[in-house]
Amino acid sequence: MSKHNDYMNLEYDLAGSRSKNRFKNELLWGLSKIFDLYKNNINFSVIFDYVCDIEVHFDDSYEFYQIKTSKGSSAYTLSKILKPTNGSSVLGKLFDLKHQSIKNGLDSKIALVCNKALKDFCNKEHSDREILEFNSLKTSCKDKIINILSTELGEFFDLDNSYFIYSEMNLNNCEDEFLGKTVRFYSEVTNSELANPLKLYNLLKSEIEIKSSYELACNDYDSLILKKALTKRDLDKILDLYYNGPTLTEKVTEFINSEVESFRKRLAWKKAFSKLYREFSVSSFLEALDKKVREYIVINIDDFDCSRFELIDKLYPIFKGDFGPEFEESDIRVFLLFVIIKLEEGSHEQFIS
Repeated sequence: MSKHNDYMNLEYDLAGSRSKNRFKNELLWGLSKIFDLYKNNINFSVIFDYVCDIEVHFDDSYEFYQIKTSKGSSAYTLSKILKPTNGSSVLGKLFDLKHQSIKNGLDSKIALVCNKALKDFCNKEHSDREILEFNSLKTSCKDKIINILSTELGEFFDLDNSYFIYSEMNLNNCEDEFLGKTVRFYSEVTNSELANPLKLYNLLKSEIEIKSSYELACNDYDSLILKKALTKRDLDKILDLYYNGPTLTEKVTEFINSEVESFRKRLAWKKAFSKLYREFSVSSFLEALDKKVREYIVINIDDFDCSRFELIDKLYPIFKGDFGPEFEESDIRVFLLFVIIKLEEGSHEQFIS
């Protein structure tokens, strides 16, 4: 954790969060990165818009990605990405971050991600590879980069662990492209077909948009991960819930539709179900409370020879104090309904479908 504390010394920039909804290509590239990381089966946290556009945090190292897209046909030139705008160039900002990382003892790599290939100072267009190490360029090009960045930053170290990533993004139909990637990813990691691709895709995109749009500074690393990151554990949970959940959630839905007679109450419970559907997938609080309620029912099972409605009525006054003011009575009752049905089924499934 000490390295992560050192990370908190880096300068953050939240300006991008305020306009990030206009740049869904960046967010979707981050989702694609998450898919790739997950398939490698290593722990990670992907952070959106804090010290860089997209960051990958491992247990003992960091990766920083700056995303640039253009609808033009021409390649990105070194001259363009090294040209200062308001005092800083695109590449200069990345290398400044690399220098901050080095000064704070962090093992890091940086990459500029573009939807166009790079053209170097020798007029060579590097369209034949996805990942280009700046250190692999001709010596004359490297020397020029170093000279320009040294002038801009006032100091310079080297081009180690710095990359240009050529990522062909479909700017006109990016939603369709990433929906397809979601289907393929799910199939690869679960060996099963995705019954409702749009639902999972929208859930993941919604989580990323929430993380990206959080605009306040974080006081500590744990807060940063909670507010700005999607972790492997988060994705594990979402996939497990999505894969296992339809039977239970269908039973909850069926119960609400068939057993809740009041039209007003039925609408309130459906609204609560929709709210909890998303929250349960990422809430450690609800996960812990789920366990607490189930354990209480098991311990006191002799007191609960009653219907589901009666059981909910008995549990509600016991557990309503565990919920914050953002939870309405209908939210709590639907949560208790789900826990009851889950316990009846002897299931460890979670609240998602």
